Amino acid sequence: MKIDVAFRAADVTQELVQGRIAVVIDVLRATTMIASLLSAGAREVWPVKEVEEARRLAARLDGALLAGERGGLPPPGFDMGNSPRDIDPARVAGAPVVITTTNGTAAIERAAGADALVTAAFVNAGAVARSLLESGARQLIIICAGTRGAFSLDDALCAGHLIARLQKAHAGVELTDSALAARLLYEGQRDDLLSALLECAHGKVLQSLGLREDIELALSVDSIDLIPVRTWRDGRGVLQAAAPEAGLATAP
Repeated sequence: MKIDVAFRAADVTQELVQGRIAVVIDVLRATTMIASLLSAGAREVWPVKEVEEARRLAARLDGALLAGERGGLPPPGFDMGNSPRDIDPARVAGAPVVITTTNGTAAIERAAGADALVTAAFVNAGAVARSLLESGARQLIIICAGTRGAFSLDDALCAGHLIARLQKAHAGVELTDSALAARLLYEGQRDDLLSALLECAHGKVLQSLGLREDIELALSVDSIDLIPVRTWRDGRGVLQAAAPEAGLATAP
């Protein structure tokens, strides 16, 4: 398995993801939220880039809920924001959820050309690692969403955490320099990840909005044992829950 890392979604091209399995990470908070929605019983999660696009799609899907944020807060009329604490399992169970966020859903869109795509966060890193090993993945690109086009420490640390787990489990892992950098960064911070996330730019924004608890929840390592796997419907990518042993859906 050869692992590469793109530290910003802005660096992702179709050529970069072609022929690879893509793992998209937006720890604060989109990929944490996606895993949490599916864990709460959402039938599927539809990631879209723009707010109005999300509203239009939700209007076409029977019983759909709207989730997401702009500036860290839910857009007007949305059913929930981008916080796992907003999820009402009784309402979410069995429903499709359309989600749009500033960084994470745009990163998923940029990786559309990958052979297969999953999303990862600290909360489901163990499940994602097992899935990738089960799939026999040979070419892996980990895409850090970043923050408004810039490098984001939280995503890079999660990428490093995932890489460390894959290397520990599989002797044949080969790292590019960017993947090695992510692993080394994680290894330098793994004993106090909370402090790192509180000090990073995105963490400071969330704290300013009174959302420190979301940062702590995002560090609930392996609290969710599923992987959001992209499938295709009507030409759109949609994320559905899969067990780590279930394999990965490939591009059409």
